[in-house]
Amino acid sequence: MIFDKKKDTTLFTKFKRKITPYFLDPNTKSNYAIKEGEKLDIILSPALYWVKKVELPVKYLRDVKKLLPSLFEDILPEGNFSYTAYKEGDTYFIFAYEDKKILELLQDRNIALSDIASICFAQGSLALDDDKAYGVNEEQALYMQDGIMILTPKVWFEKVEPLEIKKLHSNGLKIALQQYGHIVDNKSIYIIGVLLVMLIVVVGVEIFITKAKAEKMEAMRSELFSKYKLHPTMMQNRAILSSYKAIYEKQTKLRTVLAFFLKMPLKKTEKITLVEYSNNRLHVRISNVVKAEEKHLFKAFHIQNIEYKTTYTSSGVEVEVMI
Repeated sequence: MIFDKKKDTTLFTKFKRKITPYFLDPNTKSNYAIKEGEKLDIILSPALYWVKKVELPVKYLRDVKKLLPSLFEDILPEGNFSYTAYKEGDTYFIFAYEDKKILELLQDRNIALSDIASICFAQGSLALDDDKAYGVNEEQALYMQDGIMILTPKVWFEKVEPLEIKKLHSNGLKIALQQYGHIVDNKSIYIIGVLLVMLIVVVGVEIFITKAKAEKMEAMRSELFSKYKLHPTMMQNRAILSSYKAIYEKQTKLRTVLAFFLKMPLKKTEKITLVEYSNNRLHVRISNVVKAEEKHLFKAFHIQNIEYKTTYTSSGVEVEVMI
């Protein structure tokens, strides 16, 4: 048997196509020219979806997916959204996206669905270092914050790395975009009508169960916030926590510095005559200290790298420490 070498090579190329990752971002003004024998792994920019990281008292992913519309209803604008999720340890990453918006952007970039191998979110698919920003367009960069991949202005960072997509994570969540506009005949309409009636009954039961679970989760949330007297939003609670941490750090430093003063090896003639704290400054007056003989007093400050200022007067030395 004799094979035509040219035809055989063409057939092999047709079925074995190169897979190239492509970052799809609405703010990047560039089209992609598909090469012969190439398919694209589409990576959706965070500008094309909404994502939350949540912990829920739900064991199975299939039960979480039923709750997704209610979990997003407080942040989504008007539109038709699809929802999906994946689990990582005890945490769920939940997503909402508009199929129409993504399809229109692909068309605008001259990318046909037949040239796409897969579509996935940047969240879970790209490997980014937590402490680095990666540029995706002229004004925005990708950045990891609390495990969530977000878009931020480039001007927030001193250095922005170029986004180089070499390999996708195998656990990246892939989605299939929904296209509408099916044409059906009269027989199909009758069958669909019967199925819709059955579906209404099933959905009604599902809505009742889902609503009960959502109400239970909201009651648990309200009870938790009430028990610990928390504010309505996590942003307010984080701000309060940050202020308390700052207060704790200042008080800890103040106690440490005061302890140093109390433990100072004072001579019999030397004594502390004033301790005053104001505007984040601790002011201490030590009487009867002779200039050039005070090094023994501040040895502990040098060891702990505590910065201080001294001013000599006729009666002794004035010491000031920033807290």
